[in-house]
Amino acid sequence: MAENKFNLGNSITTFSTPHLQKSIAGLAAVSGISSKFEGDSTPSVTFSSKKQQLNNLDNDSFKSPAIDAKDIRKIESRLFEIRQSLQQSFSKSAELDKSQSSFSSQNMEFGPIAYQDSVMLMDHRGVTAPTIVTKDIALEEDMTNSGKDDKAVTDYIDQMDTDFSGLIEDFFKIYTSSIKTLDPLEAVKEYEKTCNEHLLMLENAMKKLVPGQRRAKILQEKILELKSEKYTWRLIHSIYKDRLISSEENMDLENLMPDLIKLQSDKKIVDNLFDKDYEVRQAQLVIDWLENNAGDELANFHEKVEYFSRQVCWENTLHDLLFPKPGSPAIAKEMDPDAPIRSGLPLMDLDEEDDARLMKHIFRLVRAGQVSTAQEICLRCGQAWRAATLEGWKMWHDKNLEVPPSEILCEAKGNPHRDIWKISCWKLSELANFNRYERALYACLSGNLNKIIPACETWDDYLWAYYKCFVDQRVEQEIRSYPRISRTLVPLPNGYSSDLNPENIFDALDNSSNETVKYQANGYFQTAQKYVILDNMNDFLAKSIAWISSNERSSDTLRFLAHIALFLRGIGLNLSDEICDNIIELYVQCLIKAGKIELVATYTAALPSQSQISVYAKFLEGIHDKSERQKCLLLGEQAGLDTDAITKAVVINVHQFRRGDVSRNIDITKIISGDISEIDREKIDAIEWMIFNPAQRIEAIKHSNAVMRYFIACRKHSAAREVYSKVPSGSIDLVYKQWKTKAGGSDLPAEDDNAIREFLCIQAYLDAHEAFSEWFQQHHHGKPLEPQATQLSKQQSIAKIAFEEMTKEYKLELERWERNVKIYSKDAIEKLFNVLLFVDGGWMVDARLDAVPDDSRKHQLEVLRQLCLPLICFLLQTILHATGQHDQSLRLAVIIASEQYKLYETFRPDELQQFLRLLCESAKEILSQPQATNENIDENEI
Repeated sequence: MAENKFNLGNSITTFSTPHLQKSIAGLAAVSGISSKFEGDSTPSVTFSSKKQQLNNLDNDSFKSPAIDAKDIRKIESRLFEIRQSLQQSFSKSAELDKSQSSFSSQNMEFGPIAYQDSVMLMDHRGVTAPTIVTKDIALEEDMTNSGKDDKAVTDYIDQMDTDFSGLIEDFFKIYTSSIKTLDPLEAVKEYEKTCNEHLLMLENAMKKLVPGQRRAKILQEKILELKSEKYTWRLIHSIYKDRLISSEENMDLENLMPDLIKLQSDKKIVDNLFDKDYEVRQAQLVIDWLENNAGDELANFHEKVEYFSRQVCWENTLHDLLFPKPGSPAIAKEMDPDAPIRSGLPLMDLDEEDDARLMKHIFRLVRAGQVSTAQEICLRCGQAWRAATLEGWKMWHDKNLEVPPSEILCEAKGNPHRDIWKISCWKLSELANFNRYERALYACLSGNLNKIIPACETWDDYLWAYYKCFVDQRVEQEIRSYPRISRTLVPLPNGYSSDLNPENIFDALDNSSNETVKYQANGYFQTAQKYVILDNMNDFLAKSIAWISSNERSSDTLRFLAHIALFLRGIGLNLSDEICDNIIELYVQCLIKAGKIELVATYTAALPSQSQISVYAKFLEGIHDKSERQKCLLLGEQAGLDTDAITKAVVINVHQFRRGDVSRNIDITKIISGDISEIDREKIDAIEWMIFNPAQRIEAIKHSNAVMRYFIACRKHSAAREVYSKVPSGSIDLVYKQWKTKAGGSDLPAEDDNAIREFLCIQAYLDAHEAFSEWFQQHHHGKPLEPQATQLSKQQSIAKIAFEEMTKEYKLELERWERNVKIYSKDAIEKLFNVLLFVDGGWMVDARLDAVPDDSRKHQLEVLRQLCLPLICFLLQTILHATGQHDQSLRLAVIIASEQYKLYETFRPDELQQFLRLLCESAKEILSQPQATNENIDENEI
């Protein structure tokens, strides 16, 4: 049995001859081929109308003849087209049964017209749709990857909700690359490309979701938003590329002034117009941009249809003329293109519907700038005359006018009678018996704005129509300003307006009677496109600030807006610095909120120096991990930020000394152990910011002093000790070495010298407190317990011996304790006296008076002297009284009363009275001991 193979793309379907014959009968309705089997005779192929196809299909005597290889190739081609249509249709369906994993001839049956679950290839009533598709069809490649794809889609959508749809990282890479290459225009091109890549991912994700779900709705909104952003970047690249080139070339307009005497071709005149007229050239770029966008949307144009006849136009009308039936409606009696207009009679209903769909398709192609494709479709549908009408727009050009006469003449191109063609198109656009798309088709070719608008649906369509007519008007004005030797141009039709300009075009869109267009005109990206075209970006950026504050989903908008501001700055456009800085700062805050710490430094570097410090310092305040802190500082250095000033600002922000926290109420139980709050911990850890860079060590000491003053005033000595431990040992020597390297043998600045002295004062104070705490612990809690003596009989000799051993051990421990207490008390007394007798003027007193005055610090030092020195005296008196060193108590009284140290000035009256009472107790103890005399006491000093 002979077999024929039909290539269906990914699979080879094998049909036996009987099966093929059965299939051809049904396929005839699709291909428009009918023939008769007569054994092995040569088949005859004819084209039939839809009506005849219906009659043939209803005729039980219809027989399918044998066909030759040429017909098989046609059928094979048609089967391939059917399969492509099926793939497109089922890839969008969410109702597929995933149980099947292959697409073969067994899933598909060719036969008479069927309507259930069928793919309509032509008529909306299924007249020429013979393909039956069962619900079991599924594409193998979709089934294989469905599981992992679904998870990838879910992950991507989740990322979209939290990560600005994933664009933030890609835009960052592009922006940093543009900084290195200094090519902002290339960055804009990459922004568009990145948006397109993410758009494809979103569209693929959309196919995996069930329509109507919340995520599907969110995703659809995101797709529209991202598509608008993509188109906006495309516009920016096109418009500003021309503007930059124009400004760099500094065109000599005098050389481009029209030569009204010299005869020139239309094309040359128009080329010169675009070269010299900035406004017209920019308007044409807008048209090209809108057509390019519309070309992207053609993939979603669902009314693109394949017409079953590729050679005959109006086949149903032709069939009715060839085979008239009684009672048929009155139709055109001729088949020439002008017959319906000339006779005023319509075509057959089916042909009218076909023409309506064809006109809409052709108009969408022209709207997308694809005139050549529109002509090809007209030719394929048997309307070559219509394709010819779309050819007349080409400008006449004769090179022979530009070169010296020679024997070899160049061929002229274009339409020398374009004015006549144009007036004809205008008249066709005014015909009432044409549908709106046919009128709009010829209206856009002739500049008839009023007839284009009815076929426009969106803001983009309206803008294209207005700009198309605007450029058309300027071109006509320019062409008609040149003389014609051969003939006079046909006058422009009545109603041909010439008052369009970009400003009133956008005013018309903003106040359009079409509510959809008016609503879209207020959209964010449409507003951006408007101001880009009008070259008024300052107003756009100002409006964007207000828009962001009133819009919840402003993260993506901020990303878009920040990169526009950076681009415009990069090309040297004169913008409001305040507005641009505000936008970039808002975007940095968005990055901080999103946790994108790697990106913050780069965008912060685009701000003014003072803003860089405040913004990045605020960001660093929220970083607590030490490794992350080092990373952020390194990123800041790489971005060119002043990390020294920034870290200083961080510490200042965190270490806010508040006078209200200072208290002079003495409570010895609180000075031994103080609680450290979370806020205190932040203040302590903030010192680390200034430790990373050795060059900032003196600043680290100064700010450590400030926060230690705060903690000491708040009675939080353990917190102050932690701050002190943050400063590396040897820091003072490092400061002196750095200064010596920088300034040679000169003295340190007074501020630095005083800071080092204050650091040593605080060290002495903390050491004294620590020594007192150790003595206090040892004296009150370290004394061993004496064993209790009991009545022991002579028979309890063993217990007696044990008690004696315990007594001996106790005495040894007591001796050891007494030695330790003596050592601790000696160390504590020495360190406490060091605070009271601090060299060069006293504790917390600046030795250098030539420093820049700092009233706040001076006040804090005075408060600390009043808080701490009386406390040190009480602690010292406590140790002296507890250890029986009463003569030292009298020495302490002498030191307090000394004019050299003036410690008495730091006491309040109640504190002096309390100290005198303690001193009286020590004096009584001295007097109560006969062996103790006052010989060693200088009466004059007392």
